[in-house]
Amino acid sequence: MKIEKKHYIVPDGKWGSAITYTYEKEDGTMWVGNGEYESQVNYCPITGKAATKQMAQVKEYENSEKEITSVYE
Repeated sequence: MKIEKKHYIVPDGKWGSAITYTYEKEDGTMWVGNGEYESQVNYCPITGKAATKQMAQVKEYENSEKEITSVYE
């Protein structure tokens, strides 16, 4: 299955846009990027569409030293 990146025209600032495209991988995870960096997200910041496979939300613990081994449920 071919992954299609949806590109958006966003206003340019002094350093360029943080997000210029979004795509969903075959495993259902959603990603946003700008050609230099990419990040996994639960929702598209442009359209609001939810990723098929959501990342678990990391909770704050009293012991902030606790190592988080995985954010997936």
